[in-house]
Amino acid sequence: MIKDFAICPIYNILGIPCPGCGGTRAYLYFFTGHFKEAFLMHPLFLLPLIFLYPKFRKNRKVILAVATTFIIVYIIRFIFLFPDTPPFNFNKNSLIGDLL
Repeated sequence: MIKDFAICPIYNILGIPCPGCGGTRAYLYFFTGHFKEAFLMHPLFLLPLIFLYPKFRKNRKVILAVATTFIIVYIIRFIFLFPDTPPFNFNKNSLIGDLL
């Protein structure tokens, strides 16, 4: 099991996950051969790799499509996973979490 840690400023300040939350852990799982866990951490973690190809880096339609996909998946994950399922759990140690 990969330890849960947060480098996301949104998660550390607001206590809620951002659209990319779980991505780092997904790559860690993926590169250690835990493919199922990788996709559970973030189902779109491989999608940003498309920007490794120069022809996609400045293509506005591709950028918009990827951003829209991330937002839609974020909303779905937020509805079904928040606040108890990692990586969509509420950070009680966040700045807002401490205030509540």
